[in-house]
Amino acid sequence: MKQPKQRQGQLERVLHSLQQSAPARSQQEAWDTISDVLQQVDAVDSSGTSWTIPALNASSSRPYGDGGTALRLIGHHIYINSNGAYRIVDLSSGELLPIFDKANAAGTRFAEVPSYRMPL
Repeated sequence: MKQPKQRQGQLERVLHSLQQSAPARSQQEAWDTISDVLQQVDAVDSSGTSWTIPALNASSSRPYGDGGTALRLIGHHIYINSNGAYRIVDLSSGELLPIFDKANAAGTRFAEVPSYRMPL
């Protein structure tokens, strides 16, 4: 079983790899980058299952802002703007704590929707 310290180390490797990755030009490219990084880092949960993210069109994915998508994970949410900028939010504190933002290929920063709440 993965201990919290090991999981934190995996998350740090994922975030570092995302920081080093090329900025995305589209929502799909951002999703592809995040998915590829999860595979490259080979992060696994306590049962040994590889970390993955839901598809943009998965039933658990929700609309976010102007053409973007919100992805629900066990301990995080990922918000991807239609232009490829994205944010990862940690849920472990019981609050929505942004832990990573990535601007898109044009340098446009992530556009938060301040009143947004992830629907159930």
